[in-house]
Amino acid sequence: MSSDKLLITGEFNFHMDVPTDPNNIHFRDLLDAMGLVQHVKQPTHIHGHTLDLIITRQSDDFTAEEPLFDRFIFDHVAVICSLRTRRPVVELKHAEYRKLKSIDSVLFAEDIRNSTLYIDLPDNLDKLVNCYNTTLSSLLNKQSPMQSRKMRNRPKPPWFDDEIMQARGDRRKAEK
Repeated sequence: MSSDKLLITGEFNFHMDVPTDPNNIHFRDLLDAMGLVQHVKQPTHIHGHTLDLIITRQSDDFTAEEPLFDRFIFDHVAVICSLRTRRPVVELKHAEYRKLKSIDSVLFAEDIRNSTLYIDLPDNLDKLVNCYNTTLSSLLNKQSPMQSRKMRNRPKPPWFDDEIMQARGDRRKAEK
């Protein structure tokens, strides 16, 4: 279900089909105040009352058709409803990375000892910085070349915030 849709289903302890029921009146007022609509119009209980509901926002064109009623399961009928949902837009992002753990530290150290940075240090600061950057970049490219791939960038659900992400990270660390 799309994260921007609201669908409430369930059983309530009052009868939606009894217009004089005070709980029903309060509940319908609440639905109206919240901009919600109840879609089940037929009885859903063996005693002929509407107890099982499907509720959506009035502003959403969320239900594809009126709910259908299947067979009774115990004392309630199975309510079936086709819903229209949009899949979230999946964006592809380009990521570049290196497998730094694959670097052999002995070979890397040997390459540094055989490099210009180790053998023939420049005496000028600008040349030294340039030599440092180019030497280490080329050695890094040799030991762990840059790799790229396209990844799906899925939107986060609205309830998934930084606090939940931190808790998940803490849990993973504790598991290790």
